[in-house]
Amino acid sequence: LCLAVGALEQPAIAIAYAMSGALKGVGDTKSPLYISIFTGWVIRLPLMFYFIHILKKSVVYVWWITAIQWGIEAILLYFVCRKTFNKKDFRNLYSPSN
Repeated sequence: LCLAVGALEQPAIAIAYAMSGALKGVGDTKSPLYISIFTGWVIRLPLMFYFIHILKKSVVYVWWITAIQWGIEAILLYFVCRKTFNKKDFRNLYSPSN
């Protein structure tokens, strides 16, 4: 069951890594850092503590919480990436060499 949940989170991980890399490539290194810190410390850690330590749920909940965290991270990075790339002017990025 853990592997099935892990397989479901793979697209969110891929999107988060791609969007994070794209932002870092255009010089925005702080946004991916802040989003990663937010999703790890504000979403994943409290949910892990609540479900695993307090409610004593199984290890499958760890995988579901991780999947939720990656999903939220991918969504936030998508919107930041979209906003960043809409502001940037890429017309003069590649000039034809004569």
